[in-house]
Amino acid sequence: MTMMHTITITLDAQSASLQRLLGVIRRRGFDVLRLDISRTGTDGEFQGRLRLRGTRSIESLIRHITNIEEVQQVALISAASIQAA
Repeated sequence: MTMMHTITITLDAQSASLQRLLGVIRRRGFDVLRLDISRTGTDGEFQGRLRLRGTRSIESLIRHITNIEEVQQVALISAASIQAA
């Protein structure tokens, strides 16, 4: 079953942190439908919200994301099944 998920994330604003994040998401079989990331003030963090689509376990993806060194926090906000047309 295809699911749509929304997650929030906070990570260190290092040069390759977003590339690592997107690479993990892609390798775990998810499509990024929406990506809203912004730098927060002067504290060197990115905060964002991602909308993802996939058939695999979101819990497994979140575990892999938390293993990225720059990730400070990740949380699942919503999940919904997508009806086939």
